[in-house]
Amino acid sequence: MATSSKCEPLTANSCIRSWFERYEFFLAAGDRATVIPELAENNSNAEVRNAAIYKNLSLFISKLDEHMYKLLKSLVSPRDLTLCTYEECKTVIINHRSNEVCAAIQT
Repeated sequence: MATSSKCEPLTANSCIRSWFERYEFFLAAGDRATVIPELAENNSNAEVRNAAIYKNLSLFISKLDEHMYKLLKSLVSPRDLTLCTYEECKTVIINHRSNEVCAAIQT
């Protein structure tokens, strides 16, 4: 059964850790995230695994406003954003924003 829960976009003004907590509840509430299977020894499930990774990344990117999307692309560069995982993107953004907060506190 689909739910009507909503998650606001991640913006430059979002409280980053709080937003990710709410986003993960949003995913769980709507059974939106796809479980990523471990890669089989013979890579027989690579296509299914890659599709799950891409779906989770796509769900996340759909919640970024334009500024945050451009920021994420620049943070993962020179890698292609489509080759990243949701967890990698989350870590990159949290680390970047943590550095911004630390720099603001030090000045």
